[in-house]
Amino acid sequence: MKRALRLFILLLLALTLSGSPASAAGTRVIVRVSGGLLQIKTLCALLGCTVNYGLGDPNGQVFLITTTTSLLSPLSFLNTLRLQLGVIDVELDVKGSIQSGATSAPAALSDKTPVNYYGTTVWHGYVNQPATQIIRLADTQATYGVDGNGIVDIIDTCVDVIHPVML
Repeated sequence: MKRALRLFILLLLALTLSGSPASAAGTRVIVRVSGGLLQIKTLCALLGCTVNYGLGDPNGQVFLITTTTSLLSPLSFLNTLRLQLGVIDVELDVKGSIQSGATSAPAALSDKTPVNYYGTTVWHGYVNQPATQIIRLADTQATYGVDGNGIVDIIDTCVDVIHPVML
């Protein structure tokens, strides 16, 4: 009962403070909910935010929302949202940046000279990529007697090709 009363008071506070833009650009927030689109639309109707679109989650639970109608700071808005029933996770959607000056892949990557790599013929550029030099892969392989047999791990990050950053 105390939790329900606290949530009601927070919702009432959020609604009372709404009506003036926090910023012209708005605050972009990524939200994961347990109840899908209907739940996030209901929450946004109560909190004064807008559901922009789903973010490609196969279960339909992750959404990009924008709020421009709250006097709450972005942190206060996030905390209010986190307290709502069915909200699993909330985070600010921030724009990333890439290192300046990175215009193309290092020339070493396109070195197609064939070399033997643990019994397989691969490009020299593959074996001597800058990343393997930075983490000292050859030293680690020698230290732990890596012979190139077996699978240690498969890392598959997947790419959301409809995310705005990818368009």
